[in-house]
Amino acid sequence: MVGINSFTSNREGVNKLGRFTAECFAPLGFTAEFVPSANPNYGDHLVLTRPGRSKRNVAMVSHLDTVFPPQEETRNQFHWQPEGDRIYGPGTHDIKGGTIMMWLVLQALRAHAPAVFEEITWAGNRTLLGRELEVLVAEGEGRKDVATHRLSGRARDGRLVHFAPGDRAPRPGDIVRVAVTHAAPHHLIADLPPLAVRRTRAGDAWEARASDGKPAGAPAGAVLLGMPAVGRPAC
Repeated sequence: MVGINSFTSNREGVNKLGRFTAECFAPLGFTAEFVPSANPNYGDHLVLTRPGRSKRNVAMVSHLDTVFPPQEETRNQFHWQPEGDRIYGPGTHDIKGGTIMMWLVLQALRAHAPAVFEEITWAGNRTLLGRELEVLVAEGEGRKDVATHRLSGRARDGRLVHFAPGDRAPRPGDIVRVAVTHAAPHHLIADLPPLAVRRTRAGDAWEARASDGKPAGAPAGAVLLGMPAVGRPAC
């Protein structure tokens, strides 16, 4: 891995590392899917999946690109270099070493806790297709929300979710229950209207602020969560 230059703008190198990584995980039973980047100048995302016997799933996240252009590696003679009990080189710490640590953990589980290894579905967001999630609606999470006519928020595990608001008009701070219709490496999409909308005090506060009803002294652009103000009581 360290011998493959995978500088962010080196699309060919990133894809070469992706193929090599997929080959490393294949003996563990993982299948590979290469998802094109939104920016065609960058390499593909690699999604590795291994189905388990239960609904329990674990996602491990790494990345393929590193920060050193080929010219810098050559100029500084920065390459695979063992020194005592340490190894130096581009990506040994961030993040190729991290990817190998995942591989070692999986190898150890398969060898020493095979029941656990076989039970768990090792995958990313794809395992959530069709699942229902609770999402805390947020303001400013989706850069393309206006263009896609969606709202965005975070699921309980922190995953970014873009969803169609339907006619129920959830507000930032409200909680919606949605069904996942599409899964990308870094976000989920629910293109059906919410199954349920729970209005909250945080949503009330956002609505009051949007109607010019925010408390005096609240900073511009603040998202208010209905927390009491701290200060000298009015007499």
